Order: sequence, then structure tokens, then C-alpha cells
Amino acid sequence: RCLSDWSSDVCSSDLRNEIPDTPLVATRKGWVPVTLALCLAGMLQLSVFGFAPREAKVCGDVILALAFFSPKVQTLLLKRGRRIGATEIARSIACLFVGYVLCEVLYSYLSRGELALTVLEGRRWVIAGMYFVLLASPLPFVLNKKVLFIAAAVGWCAVVVGVFLLQAGWNLPGAAAGFDVQGGVKVFKPWTPGSFLLYMLPLVAVPAVVSSRRRVTALMCFILFVSANAAALHLAPFRGYVLASLSASLITAVLAAAVTVGRRGWIRVVILATASVAFYQVLAGTETITWLSSAYQDFTAQANNIEYRNRLFVTRLTFILASSDSSDLIAGLGFIHPESAAAGALGFSTETSDSGWIEVFVTGGWGAVCCLIAVYVACLVTFVRQLFTCRSPIAAVPIGIWAMCGLLMYTSNPLLWDFGYVPASLVCCLAMSSIPHQQRRGVRLGSFNANTSPWSK
Repeated sequence: RCLSDWSSDVCSSDLRNEIPDTPLVATRKGWVPVTLALCLAGMLQLSVFGFAPREAKVCGDVILALAFFSPKVQTLLLKRGRRIGATEIARSIACLFVGYVLCEVLYSYLSRGELALTVLEGRRWVIAGMYFVLLASPLPFVLNKKVLFIAAAVGWCAVVVGVFLLQAGWNLPGAAAGFDVQGGVKVFKPWTPGSFLLYMLPLVAVPAVVSSRRRVTALMCFILFVSANAAALHLAPFRGYVLASLSASLITAVLAAAVTVGRRGWIRVVILATASVAFYQVLAGTETITWLSSAYQDFTAQANNIEYRNRLFVTRLTFILASSDSSDLIAGLGFIHPESAAAGALGFSTETSDSGWIEVFVTGGWGAVCCLIAVYVACLVTFVRQLFTCRSPIAAVPIGIWAMCGLLMYTSNPLLWDFGYVPASLVCCLAMSSIPHQQRRGVRLGSFNANTSPWSK
């Protein structure tokens, strides 16, 4: 009821919205141990960005499991609101995905044995599902922003240092490097776990460029945006990732402008897009343009890597369709490790980093494809609701990251390989924890507040 009796324009609903939704949001210091555990787990799962052997992933999995099943996190994950909202639906679908993966592991073991190799092959899927559950919960809003920022900064610096060491001829235990010829251009391609962070750094700078009221801040973030694009282009030259990062940056800029009051945001979007084109035309050079444009030529001509991926997909799809067992279409072939006896008998394994949907369909059949699409869409809807409920430009970053992951699922596998979902989850949590508290009126532990949701009006 509006307090008109006291000649005030304040309503009782406004007063309720000013009250912190939960003491967990107001006191983030209590969540420092959980934040540290998640960041440490992510670094170990990325082999400390290439500086540690790949066996370190197991330690990261153990730390993530301890943090995930801790009483504090489970209390937050199991919290329910008065009504079922998008957050609960997304979290339920993510849990369904984890359950499907566990059933797939059991099915693979009962069909072919080799328990250790089956569990090892299904590990990435289970860990990815756990990250999906965490992202589709209020946990990112209560994590400590300073710890997340430090972890992300350490990651960005470690990736840059690792690439320079690889270029200098050093051998890192968790990284690799090699040459590739694309579009007639010989490219040195160093690969370090966590290099995905380089492609997400421009997205983090975009909201400040579009919405900052201080011109100095906007200019500094614009310089960061250009520098991040240059770093990604020259330190981790993967065509698909560069093009997907540019597309995601544009999506993030448009969404950030959509929640920015006035024409300032849209004017800066145009400036940002124009500057991006100018950067690649002037600063990147003709050879870089030729190299990037060759991606479209390879796609239309079905040449090089695209041809290889399509041939790989057709070969495995033909095997499944030729099978007399209809369960192969519904539940896939299960988890087949490259070193397993089943891989030797079939001539291939279900593990591949070339195309995500190949691995999803061959491993889990149509059931896994439907589950992963449902998880992806549910999380995307949750991020969109957060953006238009909180009305904060920084909330556009998770949508941009999710769009980039979706675009890359044809040429890579960021949703099911730790080099993708671990850094993506870390940066998404950083963006969501950076939303100002006064703009979180619609974010509650259980679900979104219907009174402040734009769809309830």
C-alpha cells in the first residue's frame, strides 16, 4: 500500500525491495572459503594453465566435489522459493543432465566392462554437469568478487606467460604447440588450458565501454577491449574462437545498451563495432584478414578441418545407423576411452575435441543431445532474466559467453571439455558477483521476485 497518508511517494513494496534479500548476499566474507575452493579446483582442472601435469585434474575434481557437497553450498542449492521460477527449472534440468550422464556411465560399464577407463571417460561430463548446476543457482551472486577477480587475473597472466614460453621453445607439461596452414597462411598455434580466458576478456570490458558514465573509464575499458582482441589474435590464433569472440562481443554490447538509459549506450555500440572493423582492417593486417576469411571459404568448400570433422561425424553416424540395436540411437554407444578394448574393436573412441555435437550424439545418443540442449537453453533463459531483472549491463556478460560457447560447439567442444566450461564458469561467476547489490532486487535465493520481473507487469 502506498503511504499516501504521509504525503509520500514511497510504496511498501519499494521498502521491501530495499531490504537485502538474504544475509548471505550482504556478508560475502563468509563465502571466501567456498570461492577459494572453486577457484583452486578450476585452476587444477586446467592443469594450472599448462604449468602442471594433466594428472592435477584429479585433485581439482576432488576439491570441486568437496565444495559442491559441502553443507553450506547444498543448503543454498536446495533452497526453494514460494513459486517455481526459471532458476529452479534450469537447476532441475542441470541435475537431470548429471543423472543421465551417471546412467550412461553405468550403461557403458555393464556393456563393455573396464570400469576405470569408463569412469575416466565420463569424468568431463559429470564435472560439466556440476558446473551447470552451480551456474543455474544463486551461488554466483554470493561468491566473493575479489577472490574471483584475482583468480581470473592470475589465469589471464598465466596463459599469456605460458604462450610466450611455448613460443620460446619451452615444454610445458600441460600444454602443446604446433604449426598449421590455413588459407595459405602458416600459423603457430600454441594451446594452453585456459586460453579460452583470452577470448572472454573482451566481453568483460564491453559493458563498461557501453554504459559507463565516466568517459575516462569507458576509454580505458575500450583500450582493454582492443588490447584483449590483439592478445587473443596473436597469442592463441584459432579462427573459430576469434570469430565467435567478436560475435559474442557484439551481442554483449547490444544487450548492455538495451538496459542502459538514453542513447549513449547505442552510440557507443556503433563506435565499438566500427572500431572492431577498423582494428582488423588496419592493425591486424592483410594476412590476418586472409586467414580469418579462409574460415568461411573452408566451411563452404568443406575443406581442411571442416572436411575432417564432417567425415568423422559421417563415419560414426553411419556406424550407429547401421547397427541393428535401436538403443544406440537413443542412448548412444556409451563412454569409450581411446585406450579401451572397445575402441580397438570399433576403430574409434567417443572422445573428440573437434566437434562437440559429434561426441554428444555418438556417446549419449538423442537422449544426451536433448539433455544438453535443454541445459543450454535453460541456463541462457536464466541469464536473460537476470539481465532484464537486475538491469545491470554487466549481467550481459554471461549471455555473451554462453552465445560464444554455443557458436563453438560445431568446431570445438567448450561445453564438455574443461578448457571451455571451467574458465567460462569462472568468468560468468565473476560477472554475476559484480552486479551492484542495489540492482539485485529481483534476485532471491529461491527464485526471481515476481514483483520486479519484467514479465509480470
